[in-house]
Amino acid sequence: MMQPKVSIIIPTYNRSEDLKRAINSVIRQTYTNWELIIVDNYSVDETDQVVKSYLDPRIFLFKVKNEGVIAVSRNLGITKSSGEYIAFLDSDDWWKPNKLALSVLALISGADIVYHDLVRVQKSNQKWNFKKLKTRKLGINQFDDLLEYGNAILNSSVVLKKELIFKVGMLNQDRKFIAWEDFDFWLRIAKGNFKFKRLSECLGFYWQVGGNLSNDKRSLEIFKAILETYSLDLRDGKTPPWIHFERAKIQSRSRDYESAIQNLKLIEIRNLRFYLKGSILKLLIFLKIFLKK
Repeated sequence: MMQPKVSIIIPTYNRSEDLKRAINSVIRQTYTNWELIIVDNYSVDETDQVVKSYLDPRIFLFKVKNEGVIAVSRNLGITKSSGEYIAFLDSDDWWKPNKLALSVLALISGADIVYHDLVRVQKSNQKWNFKKLKTRKLGINQFDDLLEYGNAILNSSVVLKKELIFKVGMLNQDRKFIAWEDFDFWLRIAKGNFKFKRLSECLGFYWQVGGNLSNDKRSLEIFKAILETYSLDLRDGKTPPWIHFERAKIQSRSRDYESAIQNLKLIEIRNLRFYLKGSILKLLIFLKIFLKK
């Protein structure tokens, strides 16, 4: 019986050295029925030479001007794919050799989309891999869980059935979705009642030194866009506790302590995890105010 093909999509821009590591981690997979689709935003570094140095016929390179919208690159990769499954991998992240084998096994066993934790890597000579970028298992109502408690899924860990994309649509290319297009994608999949499966194994690495689209100002814009996009789905029309908490952290960093405390007061005790985290943050804010006097 033929193994299902996995189409791996890597968007990239001026990351030739990191890209080598990502490609090598794909080549080392114990699961061998894959194709690697690299979508380059017209890099001006050695990206072309790096990709052409691999003589593997399963590796393909495409070019696109994405104008800063990574969803454009991922969507192009999807349209060029021929596999039954789609895997996402950022060009500065990489996988353990058994990542695809375990992901495919879970999909064959009934999952529609799988994901897992990633090791957080902060320097090239890092010897210890204790710190993880954590995911979480979703509750019975997967959509409500994601909207109420925030993104639980890491892009470079995801493998999903391609048929899902035909049913929920491609990643959103509107500029207001920049830096949360993946979260919006998971929400739409969850709304379709497809089966999410969190793998217990940590099967990849997240390069924290790489470029990050997120910053405090951008994060506040993202929260606003999420609330606007999913306004009709909010529980009792209220802002989710994770957004109150994240706003408060940003406001605390900018020393807007009054606004931070107001946001934390809006977290209800029924959201125990964020209520406790918010209580700790409030204590830290009061301590900062006290020491400032």
